[in-house]
Amino acid sequence: MDLIERYLAAIGRQLPVKQAADIEGELREALLSRQEDREAALGRPLNRADIEALLLEFGHPLVVAARYRSTQQLIGPEVYPFWLKTVQWGGIILVIVYVTLLAIAVLMGRSNADIRDIGSQIVSIGFAVFGAITLAFAAFERAGKAGFLRDWKPSRLPPPDRGNRPRFAIGSEIVVNVVFILWWQGLIHVQSLFPYPVQLSVNLAPVWAAWHIPILAYAVLGIAADLVALARPGWGATNTGLRAGRYLYGVAILAFVFQAGHWVEVNSPIIAPQILKTIQTNFDHGMRVGVGVAILGMLVQVWLDLLRAYRRRGGQGLSAQA
Repeated sequence: MDLIERYLAAIGRQLPVKQAADIEGELREALLSRQEDREAALGRPLNRADIEALLLEFGHPLVVAARYRSTQQLIGPEVYPFWLKTVQWGGIILVIVYVTLLAIAVLMGRSNADIRDIGSQIVSIGFAVFGAITLAFAAFERAGKAGFLRDWKPSRLPPPDRGNRPRFAIGSEIVVNVVFILWWQGLIHVQSLFPYPVQLSVNLAPVWAAWHIPILAYAVLGIAADLVALARPGWGATNTGLRAGRYLYGVAILAFVFQAGHWVEVNSPIIAPQILKTIQTNFDHGMRVGVGVAILGMLVQVWLDLLRAYRRRGGQGLSAQA
């Protein structure tokens, strides 16, 4: 009986005070009933070892007590999917931040120690974010304030179109645009001088400076459109319109830039002027092809996006008629 009472007391310490006595009494009756059945089967009273085996079969005090608590886990099954999705989004954002900082560090020629320090800081921030998200969801659930998580509308769900851009592709595009903006604003620098023995420097021609603000706006618009696509994948028409409008805006910029006919400036203190002129012509020819391909690619992308939107709209119309 001493083992049983110690066992029941261990369970009672894990229970709410108002319910502990009743639950202990219920468990005591169940244990004594099992003890009587076991003694009848053996034809003798149970010794200390027999009672200990009986309690081991009944279960650990913490496990038994958990059966009588309304909350048995930190995050409940109804809140868990929302918690998991939030953790995944936090991880994606951290990866985007890490890749951006890593690209900046590499472009600025930072040391390996600085690059490793960025990684360790991101890991520390990741643990802090994970803990904060978990505690927030647990607090919402304990306080009974998690009902807003179930407030959803079917219209916000993403369309079943298989042609939607993957989230990884959208995140990668955000990283590229962030790095581009930092470079375009002169916050990071890329080596423009080919090393010895060539000693050839290649820089942007003045035409790009004339379009500095519109090009900056194009990159910012791209980040905004990608963030909307990540946050609201169900806004098919809006996302398509933002993406197509951005590309058409880019086509307009490049169409004006294309007319300059001169897009880079090459210089070298050791290359003969005649040879340097030929190099300049080749660079401009390559840029002409590159700008032309970029314009064509944007127009094709606009056409594909609009075609997918038209097909999706047609499919919805057929569904509505059915």
